[in-house]
Amino acid sequence: MSNASNGTTTTVTLQDGANHGNAFFKPGDHWEIRSARICIDQPGRGQSNQLTPGAPPRPQGWVRNALEPIYVFNNTPAVWKFGEADMAGGRVRVALDRDFYVTNACAGKTACGNGIGVGTRPQMDAITTCTQGVGFWVTNEGSWNQSNDGQGNGQLYVCGASNNWVLYYTPFTYPHPLRASGVLAD
Repeated sequence: MSNASNGTTTTVTLQDGANHGNAFFKPGDHWEIRSARICIDQPGRGQSNQLTPGAPPRPQGWVRNALEPIYVFNNTPAVWKFGEADMAGGRVRVALDRDFYVTNACAGKTACGNGIGVGTRPQMDAITTCTQGVGFWVTNEGSWNQSNDGQGNGQLYVCGASNNWVLYYTPFTYPHPLRASGVLAD
């Protein structure tokens, strides 16, 4: 957006290049440009208040999206970034260690302040200080991988409010039981 102003008239031209007319202000009028830190339904945000039915549905107020972080670990490339996403010409801020967590080498340490550690249960239990929200993928727990492909199992734990690890996610049985017969069979 760009604008030109002579004190009482502001011409607004949006990024589409079209002139959308003049905005007239009287003495004492105010014009605010606001920038959101967290946007509705951005990555890392989930459940929210109900919307009013209609076409399109409308919020009755701020929807209060719950924080539901994305946990990314053991992926390639080793550096995985979300950073800032370009959405509809605007910038949306998706924050590391708030909206998403990535692999961090906190296995074998006594503290885990960011990211996701990967290791065994004893390595996770050795961590005596953790920051709420960080994760740890425990490789020697869970028995969901039935494929015998050598890839192992695991479960994701997340640090709670008082330096305690809480089981957060266990993958569903792999391969999926419906792949045993019918059109999806291997």
